[in-house]
Amino acid sequence: MTKIKTTISMVQQHKYLWILLLLCTVMYLPTINYPFIWDDQELIAQNAFLENFNNITNVFSTGYLDAISDNNRNYPWYRPISTAFLLVEHRLFGNQSTGYHIVHNAIHLVCVLMLFRLLCSIFKQSPLWQFSQTNAFFSTLIFTTTPFSVDAVLFLSNIGDLLVLFWTLLAIRLIHNAKAQQHRGKRFIKQSGIFIISLAAMLSKESGIALPIVVAVMEWRLSANKSAKQSAITFGSGIIAAAVYGTMRYHVLSAVADPSISQLLLTFPGHVLFAMRWSLYPHPLAQMEPVPAIAPAIGWGVLLACVAAIIMWQRRSKFDPTGAVLWLAMISPALAGVDELRIFSPRYLYVPFLGISFLLVQFHSRLRPLVQNLLFIVPLILLLFSLIRIHAWQSPMTFWALEYERHPDNPLTLVHFADQLSDKGKSDQSRLLLFKAADIARKNKLKKIESLALRQIGKYYQTQNDVPRALQLYHMSVKVMPTSTVWLRIGDIHAINRKHFHDALLAYKQAELLFPNRFEVLLALSDAYAGLKMFDKSLIYIKKARQLYGSAPTKRKEIEKQLQRISTYKRQLSSPK
Repeated sequence: MTKIKTTISMVQQHKYLWILLLLCTVMYLPTINYPFIWDDQELIAQNAFLENFNNITNVFSTGYLDAISDNNRNYPWYRPISTAFLLVEHRLFGNQSTGYHIVHNAIHLVCVLMLFRLLCSIFKQSPLWQFSQTNAFFSTLIFTTTPFSVDAVLFLSNIGDLLVLFWTLLAIRLIHNAKAQQHRGKRFIKQSGIFIISLAAMLSKESGIALPIVVAVMEWRLSANKSAKQSAITFGSGIIAAAVYGTMRYHVLSAVADPSISQLLLTFPGHVLFAMRWSLYPHPLAQMEPVPAIAPAIGWGVLLACVAAIIMWQRRSKFDPTGAVLWLAMISPALAGVDELRIFSPRYLYVPFLGISFLLVQFHSRLRPLVQNLLFIVPLILLLFSLIRIHAWQSPMTFWALEYERHPDNPLTLVHFADQLSDKGKSDQSRLLLFKAADIARKNKLKKIESLALRQIGKYYQTQNDVPRALQLYHMSVKVMPTSTVWLRIGDIHAINRKHFHDALLAYKQAELLFPNRFEVLLALSDAYAGLKMFDKSLIYIKKARQLYGSAPTKRKEIEKQLQRISTYKRQLSSPK
């Protein structure tokens, strides 16, 4: 009889696994042909660091995607495993986004299936309530269909969240599989595995720092005798991993100013609350919604109310608080991802939702069968929202047109939408939006956006062959906030349009100060010195470019062309007239 029940249970579990597999495949199948959108253009497609696979040896000694740093920006992020992952992907797929989407969709699918299997394994013998695999299936469906998961999967440079969730699920699975193993050697293997997995999670993204707490909680939850000693040892393995990670991070980012922890702690609950508000909204840029000043106070009130409700629930009824503890543990480190203390993106909820999944299993199992079945309408509604959100990611034009409809006075939205209009040939309409963006950014003291808008206006006039006006706007842009990109454009105008190589060299030198090893800067300096007939210095920059980027085929071709141009120019100068 027991054998028959086990067989039926396995058949049902496989049925649910196939449904989840089919659902994820159908949801994300259209996305494999989606282009690079939003920051992925800069962080992946135009990232010189990723083009040189030899940088795989440097990922542990550099900040996250350091190659994109400009105007002296240094990001307080240390994610070498995520960087290495993108390096390998770039080696395999180059600038073809299809390969990236297939891999990231597959990782998300693996996490979904792991989550379902984990919930079934952990709760099937729960003494607190009557559990069925339908409860685990419902909880996993909610996670799969919630719109913020779409952002985590389709924002390709956001690989860190996918990896952290994978490592977290793997760590919990390791603890669950080893719960009955008392042999000293096997316990050592388990603790070593926890150390390695915890370190990998932290090196994937800052939010992985929560893993020591997660594994300690799960060790206590899954232990038959609730051994405090074993939980402490498991926690200690994670803490050692955190110490190693902290040491590595300190040495690599010693020159980077960390964000204000006190300010983060004060504003963090409000950011989370606002992110949760927009997490269900079927739009990919919901995280760009400005957070009102009252949000932190409301956030703290909601947080304290939730803690009080959990305590009361546990006292009055049979309740496993593991999910609540996991949620609080995993949501807190996500403050390390708050961009410039302003934005907490809904996609940051992707990893902490594991805790919510634990709570949903309990909630669903307490209901009557009829109500349980009726509640499956919820993931269907969420699926509809997610499909709308997926549609919004299909092209940059769709992406920014939707955002412009919602926020016609957001200067960053205006800049990006203007770029898309320009690409569609609507240059005049684009220029008007850029002027509006620059004016709004100036009034709100948003220097970065103002500089970007002025740069794009300068680009418009340059395409219209109005070189003096273009130069004027480029100089206005670098005056607001200097960037190597604008200095390169100023130098190119002097070198190409006017043959003023001395002025071009001055501009290129400014770009070099901001971004010393940028490939375009090295070639531009080589061009300027060649124009000034200083061929020895020109060759120095060519050799440096070859040393840094010689392994990238496209870059190697450009270097060879530059060498050929210099050689031809030297022959022309030396030949008798």
